[in-house]
Amino acid sequence: MNKLLITLLTIFLTFNMFGQTKEERQKELEDRKAGIENASGEVSINGYPMKDINVEYARIVGTSKFLSAKITIQIDFGQDRTYFTQSRDTQLTDGNGKKIIFTSMIDALNFMNGHGYEFLQAYAITVGNQNVYHYLLRKKHL
Repeated sequence: MNKLLITLLTIFLTFNMFGQTKEERQKELEDRKAGIENASGEVSINGYPMKDINVEYARIVGTSKFLSAKITIQIDFGQDRTYFTQSRDTQLTDGNGKKIIFTSMIDALNFMNGHGYEFLQAYAITVGNQNVYHYLLRKKHL
């Protein structure tokens, strides 16, 4: 009975998987970048344009989702937050107010690098059964 259950579970889980070619992924990234840049040219966090946020350090916080390869990414510039508005206040939006979705911590790191921040340090903390990744960034000085 256990073998049958495991076999059925494996078959069920494979139906939820999908693949993506390298070309499809590249086109998706280019479309996303064009959409972010062409909306109004402004990326914002909690309604404030990112270019107007004048802080030296920032932190990318990524939380893994249970039974998923995806993560939830939040950007911490040291902005004031409350318990009830914490996740909303730390997500980046494009010029149309649409939430910017990152596919991985490296995707978010590349995005922040393109907006004038450089990587300093990374660490992970396990909370319960979830990994929480922290990437510390500093504004580039040219």
